Amino acid sequence: MPAHARTIRVVALAFFCLSCAPLNRLYGQQERFHRRILPELRADVVTGDVVSGQLGAGIHVNTGTYVRLALLAGAGAAWESGESGHSFRLELQGRFHLDPFRNAQYGLYGLGGLATSHDPFNDWQSRLVVGAGMELPAHEHATWAIEAAFAGGFRLSVVTRRLAIGQR
Repeated sequence: MPAHARTIRVVALAFFCLSCAPLNRLYGQQERFHRRILPELRADVVTGDVVSGQLGAGIHVNTGTYVRLALLAGAGAAWESGESGHSFRLELQGRFHLDPFRNAQYGLYGLGGLATSHDPFNDWQSRLVVGAGMELPAHEHATWAIEAAFAGGFRLSVVTRRLAIGQR
């Protein structure tokens, strides 16, 4: 089995296991979140040895009060030394929200995960992702967010995502 196919299967299996895992609760602790699968759309620009721009989509699920888990995919273009080609990315991302119930106008969160990407210059590569984001005020059941992360270079993202009622 090719290495990239194995990586894709591992990321998909990890997402499935983490989103379906039971969450232990202390007695008397109220469940204030709803585990729902919600969509998100994004635009990413990555700088590094290879510069790439991608449009992506994915799903995220509330796995606890503060934590969201997302499975993302993107496609776009990559440039290096005046040459260009297509680029692709799969990513498993976890976000830790500091204000999960929208008590503040802007919601800060940290993010981390694993991404595997392909471009004509580096073939398939897997990378750790570490960064932070800020969600803007929500409108109805959706919000915009801005993320900055390190993932094989510096990545800047603009994201719109659907939200559960009363949560980030």
